[in-house]
Amino acid sequence: MKEQAKVIIIGGGITGCSIAWHLAKRGWTDVLLLEKGELTSGTTFHSVGLVSQFRTSPALMQLMNYSIGLYDQLKAEGADGIGWHKVGSLRLASSPDRLKALQRQVSRARGIGLDVGTITAKEALDIVPFINPDGIEGAVHIPDDGWMDPNGITLEFAKRARELGVAIKTNCRITGITTDGSGAVTHVETNKGTVQTAIVINAAGQWAPRLSAMVGALTPMVPMMHQYVTTRHIPGHELPEQTPVVRDPDNLFYLREEVGGFLVGGFELEPKTWATDGVAWDFTQQLLPEDWELFEPVMEGALRRIPLIERAEVIKLINGP
Repeated sequence: MKEQAKVIIIGGGITGCSIAWHLAKRGWTDVLLLEKGELTSGTTFHSVGLVSQFRTSPALMQLMNYSIGLYDQLKAEGADGIGWHKVGSLRLASSPDRLKALQRQVSRARGIGLDVGTITAKEALDIVPFINPDGIEGAVHIPDDGWMDPNGITLEFAKRARELGVAIKTNCRITGITTDGSGAVTHVETNKGTVQTAIVINAAGQWAPRLSAMVGALTPMVPMMHQYVTTRHIPGHELPEQTPVVRDPDNLFYLREEVGGFLVGGFELEPKTWATDGVAWDFTQQLLPEDWELFEPVMEGALRRIPLIERAEVIKLINGP
């Protein structure tokens, strides 16, 4: 392993690998990325992979708009392994108040040039005919949204970063970070040796607070359980690959197509924290036990809006922090 690097990135998920590639593209190639397990083995590997520009702030909207343009570019260059599905999305308003809130967000989104607009319940039904239209006041349609394979895009970023000179070391856990008298970083200590550096980027996801604590810093982050269920396709009712992502905040769920079946996740009414005292270092490529009681309100909302789901055979409920 290198004995020194200009920049050390800690964390080999989609964020860390994206940072590594973006730095290398700008000429910062003396970069070492360290990952305690394998790439994507933290949160990335079980992510649903939704990509939406419709966010709560202009900055986030612009960031996601850039990301979509980048995924289009990578796919055009032959990077089919990223699994980019530009299927569009619908955000349903199942109450008058929700519709008003969405209309305000649409105005902000259009102000920064995003292709987004409100549509009627009938127009939404034309796009996703499997939904129950009862109570829908309108919807927001974003044609450029979609979903992707989080593992595929992460490995693509890593490959391109390596090609530009970035070093990536897996199965290498951080054991300490050394600072000088002024608090500046001087070394990163690992189970594979010590590396001299002056810049550390903490991209460790749910382990970020433990890393920050090594230098006396606080990262205000608490891991949360998040669940989604996958189903087999329903014979005669297979979802097309171009099925848009559907979100219905009033009914607590989101949905996308998965091999002709449904993938349903949601916005838990009473989300549960996990490992509040710090996630164990050896929690790698692992999931948490299913919690159907926690997921029940999400599933009930999905069934109200899409009764067809009741006929689908459940494959698995995924619970990942």
